[in-house]
Order: sequence, then C-alpha cells, then structure tokens
Amino acid sequence: VINMDAFANDKKLMGLIAMYLFHKLFFEAKEHNKPFFLFIDETKDYIMHPIMFTYIANALAQARKINGTLC
Repeated sequence: VINMDAFANDKKLMGLIAMYLFHKLFFEAKEHNKPFFLFIDETKDYIMHPIMFTYIANALAQARKINGTLC
C-alpha cells in the first residue's frame, strides 16, 4: 500500500512515481508470471494528472494480457 496523498501536489514527482510504480508492477508480473490486482483509490484525482492518466490508461489496456486486474 502506497499513500500517494503526500505527493499529490508535486506534479513532477507524481509523474516519476507513476512511471516507476507501473513499470515495477508490470515487470514483476511478467517476470514471475503471477497475477496482480491494482486498486487506485480516489482515481478521479489521478486521472486529472496528465502523466498518471497516460499510465492508468495504458495499464487498463495491458493488464489483462499479463493476468492483472485494475479497479
């Protein structure tokens, strides 16, 4: 569990964290061939951030291909 509220006001940091988290999640899922579940609380706030929106949209499109679920 990662509380992203602490980074919500720093747009640059939020983008970097999103890039790392999604990369790590997808890499580990592929590397170990294990399913995953990603729950994004307060999704509305994150899709308002352009970089987070890009990663969330990509994750929605790609997650099922590697046995993942987003909610």
